Amino acid sequence: MIEGGERTGHNMRSSVKSHSVSFLFVILLLSSFAATLATAQEDVRDEDDDCPDSDGESTEDRVGCPDRDGDGWSDPDPTGRWGENWTVGDGADAYPDNPDIHDPVLSVGCDPPSATLDIGEPVIFICTVSNKGPVEVPIIVHVIEDEHTLNKWDGAVKTLKSDGEADDSTVFLVKLEGYTSGVATATFVVESRLGKPAVASVELPIRVTEKQWEGIGSHSEGLPPPDVTGLYMMLDRLAEQMSEWLDRPVSRGQTGISVLLTVGMVAVAIRSKRARSAWKRNRSSGDASDSASRGRFEKLRGGPDDLEDEGQPRGSGEIVEREDIEDVAGISAAELTPTQSKDSKAPDYVPHEGRDYIPKRRRK
Repeated sequence: MIEGGERTGHNMRSSVKSHSVSFLFVILLLSSFAATLATAQEDVRDEDDDCPDSDGESTEDRVGCPDRDGDGWSDPDPTGRWGENWTVGDGADAYPDNPDIHDPVLSVGCDPPSATLDIGEPVIFICTVSNKGPVEVPIIVHVIEDEHTLNKWDGAVKTLKSDGEADDSTVFLVKLEGYTSGVATATFVVESRLGKPAVASVELPIRVTEKQWEGIGSHSEGLPPPDVTGLYMMLDRLAEQMSEWLDRPVSRGQTGISVLLTVGMVAVAIRSKRARSAWKRNRSSGDASDSASRGRFEKLRGGPDDLEDEGQPRGSGEIVEREDIEDVAGISAAELTPTQSKDSKAPDYVPHEGRDYIPKRRRK
């Protein structure tokens, strides 16, 4: 009985061991299948993921890219950290921290608000576009002409910095021309995404008369403002340089004021220098005249030594002739006036002790 019991126990242990091996084999087989399935799913998911190097849940413009506000639109990635470069112009969220809005918001205005033209007369609308969002926005601007007008502007492409930064706005000079008489409505259009609806637009009402334009001044209402494109470009470049030098944003208006002040200071400096030069010249001329006058005066007051140097006789109680005095003093005989009348028998000249006689001038 004991031997039979031992045999039965041995058989049971063998059976359990066999079943355990089979069970482990099945588990390993299932695990391998599950791993293969997971790998295949991961491969499929990576093919659909636009940002394989980053976790994200965006679904609208891209799949699987970072989306901070969770609205389905991926965050801008202009440097390509998570994949290819992606900006608002490509479809990225213009407000990555606001789930209620994802399209860019721009402010657009044109001046003048309307115009009246003759046929063939040009007009320039000054249109300003400003970015009101927290990220930079590339824009494409163009004009849709009307049947009564001709578009003379080629459009432009520009990138606006985020609101509050330098270059968050820009100015466009839109030139149109009257074509046929009638009431026209051209449209200034601003787009940020190719193939998408315009972000903003402004209508430009224009009335074209039946008259032919005869040149500048023939129609005051349609006279275009002067073309200041070059001036605007120069001020923009100066503003960028000043912003770099001062390490803070400098607007076009501030740059213009700085230029005017600088020109004014230079003009004042030049005028002051010229005035000082003229004063020096006048002073030099006056000094020369005064020197000549003093020389003549000293000759009048000079003693015998001075007269001898000039070739005149030394004083010895003799009266100096009028002709000699005229040569020395440089005055005419008519200017010589006696100190007393002839009736008083006073000498015509006042003698100076030890000197020649020097005439006195007439007192006025």
